[in-house]
Amino acid sequence: MSHHPCTPGTAARSAPYTGPCAALLLALSVLLSMLLPVGTAQASTDPTSTVTANTTVTDNPALTPDRAATDGCEPVELGTYQGSFTTPGEVDCLALPLPANARMAALTALSEPGPHPDVTVVDADGVQRCASNSLSGGTCSLTGTAPYRALVSTDDEDEPTGTYSIALYRTDAASNCQVVPAGDFTADSAAASFSTGGGVFSRCLTIPADDHSPVENFQLRAVTGTSTANFSVLDTNGKKACSVSASLSTWTTCDLTPGVAHTVLVTGRDVTATYTLTRRDVTATARGCAANPATAVGGPSTGGALGEPGTLLCRRVTTGDAADVLHLNVRDAVGSANLLVLDANGKAACGYSNTSCAVTGSTGYQVLVTVPVNLRAADSYRFDALRIATAAGPAAECTAVPNVSYGYGPVTGTLDEQHTAVCAALPTAYNDRFNLTISDTDGRTETAVPALYDRSLGNGCLLYIPSGYECSVSEPYTTAVSPSVLVLGLPEKAARTSYSVELVCWTIRCGPEPVSVTAVTPATATNGGKATVTVTGTALHMDDKVRITRSGSTLEAVTTAVSADRKTLTAVLDLAGAAAGSWSLSVITHNSIEYRRGTFTVTQAPPPGEG
Repeated sequence: MSHHPCTPGTAARSAPYTGPCAALLLALSVLLSMLLPVGTAQASTDPTSTVTANTTVTDNPALTPDRAATDGCEPVELGTYQGSFTTPGEVDCLALPLPANARMAALTALSEPGPHPDVTVVDADGVQRCASNSLSGGTCSLTGTAPYRALVSTDDEDEPTGTYSIALYRTDAASNCQVVPAGDFTADSAAASFSTGGGVFSRCLTIPADDHSPVENFQLRAVTGTSTANFSVLDTNGKKACSVSASLSTWTTCDLTPGVAHTVLVTGRDVTATYTLTRRDVTATARGCAANPATAVGGPSTGGALGEPGTLLCRRVTTGDAADVLHLNVRDAVGSANLLVLDANGKAACGYSNTSCAVTGSTGYQVLVTVPVNLRAADSYRFDALRIATAAGPAAECTAVPNVSYGYGPVTGTLDEQHTAVCAALPTAYNDRFNLTISDTDGRTETAVPALYDRSLGNGCLLYIPSGYECSVSEPYTTAVSPSVLVLGLPEKAARTSYSVELVCWTIRCGPEPVSVTAVTPATATNGGKATVTVTGTALHMDDKVRITRSGSTLEAVTTAVSADRKTLTAVLDLAGAAAGSWSLSVITHNSIEYRRGTFTVTQAPPPGEG
């Protein structure tokens, strides 16, 4: 089937139409442009100023002006452009004032009524160079040949006509965007303040190349109004350093390119609102952090006022050796305070959390303390920074536990703000799991909180309600010891506890040692009384039994003690009335496995008055 000579299907959107009836189609496009309204552009070099223009183009492919042509495109300046779609399917063409290889952003407001504009950028040859995703992210690179045009359209079927706004920014060169001053963690930190409304929904801000650290925290807060906003940070090379979703109060940490200026693009709504943007160094040179040398386990806590939710506080924790392992924890009466730990270079050492964590590898850390904006803040908080290990191994204050085959404890004691934690070094295996029984012996509802750190320094303890804490070791497979450190600290919401804690292995056995029975001594005893026997081996249990049998008779010893390393078991055999002679000797483990260990000889006791 042949096409009609004037079919729209023969038009190419990215090059001049040259097929049959080209003159007719050109005439129709001119007629259409005369019938549709065209506005007047007003430009300003102020990025926050408003320019208005409306260049109407139909979306009929046969009638769309050549993308490589400049006729009908309205020149605009950087800033907030206001236009309108008067006809469904309309495409507006904006001539951009940017040179080749420049980088730019084209931002649209968050969830405003009216048509939602979609922007693409083409070069002088009509080749598309940027789509909406790179334009909204500020990473659009104007490759190809200048000049460049932005084509604005909408696929909004509910509201295909009406006014719209686009914020146009250059992101690779110095501009007259507002400077964000370097701030700190004091209450009166410097910050950039700006507003929206009156036709403005977006702002650009700049960070000078010679006035930022390698890693900084950026915090955006709404001071007045109830409209959320988001932001992204880019360097002049088009690298996005960080970005955050829309919120009334939000923050993130960004890696900034040394010696390079950065642009911050803030997007909100065209409603009356005021915001502040604060940036703070979070490396070892951070300002406004409270000095906080780490202490030995058993030392006192520190702390201070929390402020309102969203307030960022900083503590500078120091230790003498980068190989030291520190246990860090924040506590408050409400249980809402969180911490984020960064090393001397500003790299995250502990993720944002309201549980304790352990760090190593630096002599200094910046600990950010804050309460999420959707939670209630207590008046004050307490903070623990305890040295639980050194390059030589677990800290001297940690109890050296010789064996955890079936658990550890119970142990008891008292914790308060002057003595905030105790620790124990455990000879665990690579996949050990423990159930913890923790109580306050004075009857309080708030109980001590455990943390179990393996070589990876991940906290292996989780609270399950109502069953309680489970703690685990998660290490690569090995038959050797995978040591861990147990820290027992103050409750989240109490300044004192009298604790009792017991770890119970919930697998068949924990630790690396197998069950073994190497000997039972002595191998002989007289009848008529009781004999104490000693079992040696590994992973011995209090419920293991020593048993002797002979001609249908069985005697079982009563276990009286097992050594802390579980290598020695003591039991008592009652041989009263036992027949003299040779008996079969066995050890029956707590899980009913029998270890036969030869014979046990019962000798006849001398008559009373003899011997």
